[in-house]
Amino acid sequence: MSKKAGFVAIVGRCNTGKSTLLNAILNHKVSIISPVPQTTRHQVRGIYTDDRGQIVFVDTPGINLIRFPLAKRFNNTAFTALQNVDAVLYVVDIHDKIGQEERVIIDTLKEVSKPVVVALNKKDKGKGFVNDYIEETKEITKYFIPVSAIRGEGVDEVIDALFELLPPADHYYYPEHMKTDFPLKLFVAEVIREKFLNLLREEIPHYLTVVVEEIREERPDLIYIKAVVITKEHRHKGIIIGREGQLIKAAGTRARKELKLLFGKKVHLDLWVKVDEDWMNDPDLIRELGYAV
Repeated sequence: MSKKAGFVAIVGRCNTGKSTLLNAILNHKVSIISPVPQTTRHQVRGIYTDDRGQIVFVDTPGINLIRFPLAKRFNNTAFTALQNVDAVLYVVDIHDKIGQEERVIIDTLKEVSKPVVVALNKKDKGKGFVNDYIEETKEITKYFIPVSAIRGEGVDEVIDALFELLPPADHYYYPEHMKTDFPLKLFVAEVIREKFLNLLREEIPHYLTVVVEEIREERPDLIYIKAVVITKEHRHKGIIIGREGQLIKAAGTRARKELKLLFGKKVHLDLWVKVDEDWMNDPDLIRELGYAV
C-alpha cells in the first residue's frame, strides 16, 4: 500500500473543541485547552504517523469577529493556513447555533476549494443543531463525522477520512516519533498561560500573555524556568497575583506539575507579572511572542 502524507488545517470558531480534538488524535498534548475563547493563538503543528502515512495538523486560532489588532492577526493566521494545506478539518460545536463566524468560515472554504472533513463535535451532549450544520456545509464536503473530542470518540473515523483525501507521498515531513514541532519556549509559555486562563475571570485572559525568558538546567534533576505574565491593565495585575499571592501560586503549582512531566525532572518556576498597556498593538512584541504569521 502506497504511503500518504500532507498538511491538514484545523479550523472553526472559538471554543468548538479544535485543540481538544487534536490532542485526542495524537494521544498527546500539543495545544492548550480552556473554556475561554481565543485560547489558541499560534499555528500549532501536531504530527500523526501510522502505517498509512503522516498527517501534519495545523491547529489554528478560533475565528472571531472582534475588531482589535491581535484578533485580526489570529483570523489572518487561520485563513493563511488554508492556502498551504492539502485538506481541512472543520470542527463545529453542534450545540451552538450557526452564526456569522460560521458563515465566514464556510464562504472561505468554498473559495479555497480544499477537501474538507466536518467534525460534528460534542455528540456526547445530544443531537443539537447537527442537521443545520450538515445542511449548511453539504456544498463543501460529503464527510460528516460525529465526534466527542473530550471522550476521544470518532477520532479513528476522522483519521480514516483524512487519509482518503491526502495525496500519495514518497517521504514524511517529520521523523516518525515526533508529535509536534512547536518551539519548547513557546510550548512552556502556553502551558503556563493555560493555567492562568483556567483560574481567572473571563475578561482578563484576552489581555494576558506569557513570555518565557529563560530555561536552564540547574542540576541534573532540576530545571529552572523564568517566565513573565504580561497584562495590559494595571487593575488586572493584583487579580493575577491574587490575595497574598494565592492565584499566581496556584497557577504556578499547576504549571510545575505538568512541566515536571514534560521535562522528566523537578521544575523551579520563577513567575513575574508585568503591565504593558500596548502589548496587543505592538507588532514587534507580537512577533517576539510567536504570534506572527
